Amino acid sequence: MKNWIKKNIFLVYVIFAFAISWAGWLVLIITDTAPGFFNPWKLLAAFGPSLAGLLVIFIDSGWPGLHHLWKQLTHFRVHWKWYVISLIAPPLLMLLALWAHTLLGGSGLAYNDPAEIYRVIPVFLLVLFFSVLGEEIGWRGFALPWLQKRYNALPSSLILGLIWAIWHLPLFWLPGDFHQQLPLLWFLLQTMSITILYTWIYNATQGSLWMILLLHAASNTAFGVLPILPEAASGSLRPAWILVALLIISAGLVILLNGPHTLTGQNRK
Repeated sequence: MKNWIKKNIFLVYVIFAFAISWAGWLVLIITDTAPGFFNPWKLLAAFGPSLAGLLVIFIDSGWPGLHHLWKQLTHFRVHWKWYVISLIAPPLLMLLALWAHTLLGGSGLAYNDPAEIYRVIPVFLLVLFFSVLGEEIGWRGFALPWLQKRYNALPSSLILGLIWAIWHLPLFWLPGDFHQQLPLLWFLLQTMSITILYTWIYNATQGSLWMILLLHAASNTAFGVLPILPEAASGSLRPAWILVALLIISAGLVILLNGPHTLTGQNRK
């Protein structure tokens, strides 16, 4: 049995990640519960990918594998430009989408008291430690490296992006969740394109999970603060579709300029 698990470790990971997360979400869907941020079933679901990742890394590589994972999580010393890209690019792309939406006749940003900008910081930290950390130990800590040992960066990203998108499916039926506002096609295109961009940054920073955590948290925080989603954009899907177009263009430029092998312009040794 142990040999079968090791031989099929990626399949085992996907099964565990989906089973943990979908079980938590299913409880909320069946009970018709709109969960708060710290609902235990919601937190269980949010941490499904990382719990599964920790388990299969230990099964596959033991303590050395977990030690390597810790080094990735604490790989802080990367070029400053990657901090700028990871923290600034997500809200910048969303602001560009909103600007284009305004040019096409849509409503622009509705500014609140600028003194309340500090609220972005606690939101970012909550998202980082209670949402993003629950995913990235699995998606980029285990799944992406495993795929890239067998395929180039681009097909690895497309495979992972599809799995990541499917993992989110129960959220489209979860009471009160923002995914209910979005077309499935939009979400698939968004997830596939950002997965390519995540792989680009992961490879360019020598596998720094810290940078991926910052990027993912910045993206989710910007979604919550800026009026990109229909509920915050007077029911309009146009800002969201413009954003997807910008993400696809960005991913295309990364592939065109750097090549599909590693998405960084460098070949593997």
